[in-house]
Amino acid sequence: MYADDWLERRSVGDGTVSNYRGFLDNHLIPHLGAKALVSISKRDIEHFKAAILKVFAESTVHDRMKMVKHIFWSAKEEKLIQEDPTRGVDTKPTNVAVDEDEIPVLDEVNLIQKHISPQYKLTIPLQAGAGLRISEALAFHTGCLRDDFIRVRWQARQHKDLLNNPHLQVFDHPHAFLTCNYDPRKALCNPDRTTPAPSRTPSHDRCHRACANIARTDRHMDLARAESDLLAVEISDDTVPLPIRRRLQQRQTALVSIIAEHKTTSRPTPPPPVSTA
Repeated sequence: MYADDWLERRSVGDGTVSNYRGFLDNHLIPHLGAKALVSISKRDIEHFKAAILKVFAESTVHDRMKMVKHIFWSAKEEKLIQEDPTRGVDTKPTNVAVDEDEIPVLDEVNLIQKHISPQYKLTIPLQAGAGLRISEALAFHTGCLRDDFIRVRWQARQHKDLLNNPHLQVFDHPHAFLTCNYDPRKALCNPDRTTPAPSRTPSHDRCHRACANIARTDRHMDLARAESDLLAVEISDDTVPLPIRRRLQQRQTALVSIIAEHKTTSRPTPPPPVSTA
């Protein structure tokens, strides 16, 4: 099955693979798997789209059809088919204006919170009062709370948007396992931070782990663990001179400390849902 082969060649995370695999196994293959790749027509794709519209919201169909289009585009690039059957199939969701009469009023919101299952009660004020989306509300946990603020974990897309924001001075330093939102007045790497500084970039060689400008993501910690593993191999190599091994040991110890510190400030594993039985 070409779709299976296509998925195996994607460089994506385990969660994305699982997501794609579920869609292929439950929808794409049952609908189109019996046909030879070269015999699938635009009409077949349109029927497939109509079928999944009965199951998913339009926005989800639009997202899944992007993957379907990519599969057939790849097949054409690899000269397995002459024409792309997804070409010209409109997958954009319809823009439907919000019906204000369908927005619940305060009494209705309170009623929903009163009768919803206990483990979901907090999601109601988070959505209705704080404006969180359902996925954000479900991800909220006690680990988000700090003394006087809420710590929000960055998603990959949000991290990319932050780096590309022209109004911020954000520098990603994967080799230092951190991102720096450079504010000269707070930068511990800036000796003139009490006065307006001419420098608009951080000093890598003077980076301080306690600086308020830096943040570390789980991606940075994955890189740090990989670096620590490589250092462990070098440290255990008796052919490496002892002074060098000692310096490597110091660096590995520092990395282990950074990883442990990140773990204590990261989102803890959420508790299992409370049974309502």
